[in-house]
Amino acid sequence: MDYTEPSLDSWTSLFLLVAGQGFFLAFLLFTSVKRQERTNIYLGLIMFCFAFTLVDYVGFWTNYNHIFPQLAGVYEPLAFLFGPLLFLYLKQLADSSYGLRKAWPHFIAFGLVLIYRLPFLTLARIDKVKVLQGKSDELSGVFLFPYNFSIFTGICIIHLAIYSFLIYSFWIKKALAKKVETSRTIIQNKWYKLLWQLYTAFVVSYFIYFVLVHTKSFNRMQDYIIAFSMSLFIYTVGFLGYHKPAIFRGRVLERVFLPNKYRHSSLTVAAAESILKKLLQHMQTNKPYLENEFRMNELAEQLGISPHHLSQVINENLNKNFSDFVNTYRVNEAKQLLHDPAYQGKYIIEVAYAAGFNNKTTFNKAFKEQTGMSPSVFRKQKQGNASKAIA
Repeated sequence: MDYTEPSLDSWTSLFLLVAGQGFFLAFLLFTSVKRQERTNIYLGLIMFCFAFTLVDYVGFWTNYNHIFPQLAGVYEPLAFLFGPLLFLYLKQLADSSYGLRKAWPHFIAFGLVLIYRLPFLTLARIDKVKVLQGKSDELSGVFLFPYNFSIFTGICIIHLAIYSFLIYSFWIKKALAKKVETSRTIIQNKWYKLLWQLYTAFVVSYFIYFVLVHTKSFNRMQDYIIAFSMSLFIYTVGFLGYHKPAIFRGRVLERVFLPNKYRHSSLTVAAAESILKKLLQHMQTNKPYLENEFRMNELAEQLGISPHHLSQVINENLNKNFSDFVNTYRVNEAKQLLHDPAYQGKYIIEVAYAAGFNNKTTFNKAFKEQTGMSPSVFRKQKQGNASKAIA
């Protein structure tokens, strides 16, 4: 193997700078654990692994690994941590009680690869340099198992791809489980999606590298593909992940992830959730919707908030406009009245007024949209069921 003097070029210098920033982000994430959340430990480890891998790659590209051979090859077992750490980060985001006792099976592959490469990683400096220079035949008997770059890289790609699938499945499962989308769940869903997309881009770049390295036209710039994807991951996930608690409290990404209509609103996600809780309790306890001329301004005044913020909460947290939101309560009230013996002999329009509607047309339309039948059919169905029960 030809040997050239170690040297850095513009690209390798850039990647080394990114690695340094990755280590710094990892430090910030580790030291923020006490005042934020344990999930940052996983994210900090991901940043550390990516940064260390970049350093290892730069050492290989520039031949500095011959001067600092102790670091060479460390990226190989670290590659089996990327997927598990990101998956566990997402799991703990969803369930803070998800600890290492449940997580340890995800590190089995890493442990096996570490044992497999330990003979190389623990070589004396002079012997490791010989291996890096292609003189491993001088160390016969040192390695317990043969090493094949193509097979090893192929296994690594399969492992990375499996976790891409697991992360995708977890994200979809969480998205489908949300019966009602709130500002918080919208942001959380998009955060999961972004993480999966960036991780999958890294996996794809690894696969492209694996294919290109076996072609005759392979060159150094193509070798930088993985480094580019790791740099993107470090900058995006590292920065946003450090601010993750703020993301879910509405301080950072809600202006990016939420609809344009309220992008410039001063209302944070935390404040919106507080207003929503207050709103639902007020509607259930005081039933202001029973007033036929009930308006948003009136409700906002009752709650002590601005009509704009009230509209934003109803639109974003419940995916409804004010009219639909109020009519939901009125229809539920009407259903109870239609089933009430005291209202059996009353006209439908009387039930509509008693439930808060101010005209029969709006009542019939809203009732049918929510129940799939007209108020009169609903009443007859209830009466028929009651007769059968008596019989």
